[in-house]
Amino acid sequence: MVKDDGGQTVVLGPRGETWAVATDFDDDCDTDILAGNGGYVYLLENIGDAEKGQFAAPRRLTKADGTTIDMGYWSGAPAFKDMNGDGLKDLLLSEWDGTLTPLSLFINIGTSTEPAFAEPRVLLRTLGGSGISFI
Repeated sequence: MVKDDGGQTVVLGPRGETWAVATDFDDDCDTDILAGNGGYVYLLENIGDAEKGQFAAPRRLTKADGTTIDMGYWSGAPAFKDMNGDGLKDLLLSEWDGTLTPLSLFINIGTSTEPAFAEPRVLLRTLGGSGISFI
């Protein structure tokens, strides 16, 4: 269970399952939580210390144009890695739409503390059940 800085239990939303990863997203030497829920990706920034986390209210990650990242109801766990060597963590996110399971890359063109993501680029598609993948 995660509580925000006001002591309230964090509820991400009613859409689908929640997938969470712990990472130091903003490079401030503590552990933040990134969670995918129903297509959205949330950042719960650790505003406490590295020993005992205290988390800000969740905020949805957005694209550079200000629109919310929404990969659809059945998106998987987010993964964050600097994919282009610019020192910023980029977002990898998958989605299942019943026939395809695309893996999309969102390049962070913002900052480590104020991420903003470019339009996604599909890296991989898997035809449902066929074992056939292509880029």
